[in-house]
Amino acid sequence: LVPWQLKNQQTSEEYSFNPNTHVRLEVDEIQMMKQAVESGVGISYIPDYIALPLIEATKLKRILPDWQSEGQPFSMLYRDRKQVSYRVRLL
Repeated sequence: LVPWQLKNQQTSEEYSFNPNTHVRLEVDEIQMMKQAVESGVGISYIPDYIALPLIEATKLKRILPDWQSEGQPFSMLYRDRKQVSYRVRLL
C-alpha cells in the first residue's frame, strides 16, 4: 500500500502514515471504497470530490479536519496505441 502523505494546514507539520497493518479491505476502484466506508467497514483516505458530498449529507465524518494531502499522481492504462481516442491523446 502507498503511504498516506498528510500535511497539517495549521502548523505545516507533515506526517507519513503507512496503513499496512490492520487493513480489513483493499480495493482498486474508488466507488467500491466509497461504498465500504459508507457501510462502516473502516476509515479511508478518499479524495474530496467523493468525501465532501457524503460529509455534507452526514453519511461520513471527517476525522482529521486540519490534515490534507498533497496532490497524488495517477496512472492510466489503455489497451493499445493503434486506436487511441482524441480525448486520451489530449490528456
